[in-house]
Amino acid sequence: MQDSVSGGYYAAEKLFDRCKFPCGVFVSTPIILKGVIRYIDQHKLRVPEDVLVIAYGQAEAESIFSQSCTITNISLPVALMSYDCLSIIDHLLRHEVNERQLRVYQGILTYGLSCPDIETIEEITDKGDS
Repeated sequence: MQDSVSGGYYAAEKLFDRCKFPCGVFVSTPIILKGVIRYIDQHKLRVPEDVLVIAYGQAEAESIFSQSCTITNISLPVALMSYDCLSIIDHLLRHEVNERQLRVYQGILTYGLSCPDIETIEEITDKGDS
């Protein structure tokens, strides 16, 4: 799959062809998210009633989402994580440290209407099971 709008659309098409009603989708990049949202809109699916949407990173695709639905997203401090990783490698190469290194980073989960709180998710999935 290409990291493009058409790649996101194609991935959504294949996913929805395989399982007629997936409970939700997790999208890894904003550009793919735009393609997934385009598919959802064109097929008149409702978010979150028909499908939940979660994106990785700060999603900017709401502007093309006709349902006026904010996207739930998960963000990590990738720049800081990369810097720390390179710093650890540098210290290891210089033999300045020889024990295991552990770093804990706080991610941010921003709830939007595309994936509501856990109680609402349970209500939605319970309706689908009946």
